[in-house]
Amino acid sequence: MKSKQWINKITNSSAFWMVLSLLISLIMWTYLESREIKPTEKIFEDVKVEFKGLSEDMYILEPSPSTVTFTVSGPSRLVNQLSVEDLTACVDVSGLSAQAYNKKCTVILPSTMSDDEKAEIFVSFTVNSIFTESNISFRLSEKKTIAVDIVGSYEGSLSDHCHIGAISFEPKQLELTGPEYYLNNVASVAFSFGNGESIDKSYTEDSYSRSFTLNSENSFDNAGFQLVMKTRSNRDYNSNSISFDSELSVSMPVYRTEKFRIEVDDSGVKYTAGASQENTEYTVSPSEIELSGIPAAFEGLDRTIYLTPKIDTRSIVDLDENGENFVAKRTLKIPFPEGLSSRSDVTEASLTVTIKDLITKDFKVTNFSVVNPPDGYKTKVQTTSITVTLRGPSDLINSLSADQIVAEIDLKGKAPGSNPIYTPEIKIKDYDDEVGTIGKIEQVSIVFEKVKEES
Repeated sequence: MKSKQWINKITNSSAFWMVLSLLISLIMWTYLESREIKPTEKIFEDVKVEFKGLSEDMYILEPSPSTVTFTVSGPSRLVNQLSVEDLTACVDVSGLSAQAYNKKCTVILPSTMSDDEKAEIFVSFTVNSIFTESNISFRLSEKKTIAVDIVGSYEGSLSDHCHIGAISFEPKQLELTGPEYYLNNVASVAFSFGNGESIDKSYTEDSYSRSFTLNSENSFDNAGFQLVMKTRSNRDYNSNSISFDSELSVSMPVYRTEKFRIEVDDSGVKYTAGASQENTEYTVSPSEIELSGIPAAFEGLDRTIYLTPKIDTRSIVDLDENGENFVAKRTLKIPFPEGLSSRSDVTEASLTVTIKDLITKDFKVTNFSVVNPPDGYKTKVQTTSITVTLRGPSDLINSLSADQIVAEIDLKGKAPGSNPIYTPEIKIKDYDDEVGTIGKIEQVSIVFEKVKEES
């Protein structure tokens, strides 16, 4: 009974409960304090590497690795409050020149920590006993601006009757800004435009022109053009570090293509020795040609080109392979209308002249005539005969006799010489150009004798 009274007395005592509260508080404080100072560690993965001291005219290129993983050790009260946003993995590049480097990475603790607290923290690039990369490889490159040529291509559709000329750009070059190390790989930019457009025969303008805004920060997906940097070996080159900003004007001539016939205008042909328009045929190869020019150049044209050969049919003496017709071939320059040119490389045409329904026959000429002898001289033909070849319709040639043929030597303006030789002109009585000589005419010899003056 007394024992129970004693316990009740103690439990009802305020001093007892005060002592008990202090004891429990001491136990809890000791427990919590032991947890805060207990060493612990925390792993931080894929922390982005930052570079300190980088000047505005320098670029960091190709950092490897670009993120790091490390372990932070220390009192739990400090380590547990850290997050990945509080830590910075840093490489100091202050004062470094442009070249490749391999530098140690340092983890910077938050500025909210005191120096004493920072002294209690240890950073290790060892995770689960495996060493991780603590050195960062990178390259420093200077900022440069260069100008490269623009090479263009039209990606729209062209009908069979249209084509385009050389593409012009203004400006002719595009300025690129970026790391010199990358810019050294760029030789030009390829600019393609017009995708989804079409140019056909209904296009009446002489040229095509458009303006574009080129900005490396904008997407080209719906801009109606593509811009690709090219290396010296014409390979595509891409770098997000290279920037540009320019207004570009594009222009190019638009040409129409149409077919023209090629025919013969015989106004320059001299029909002789039996040849005439009726028995002479002309064959042209090619018989038609595609010409190109601006749309206005086609106005008023009848789509025919005429060749005007200068031919004396007397010179056509060769027979065809069947020995029936007289044939000659000429190569003539095609006279293109002003403002038009050949769509291909063809600038000349082959002309074949065929003379039909004529025969030839050799005649021995013994009739000679000398006209217009020099004053004070008389002449004598020493040649007794020459042979000439005449061509004409068979009925006329067969009815012709040698007596009708005269070899005439015209000495007008000729000075007398010793035993001179001349080529006569063959004249045929009662015939015009229906019959004539072909081939080479034999020469005749003439003697000059001075006429004695009367005393």
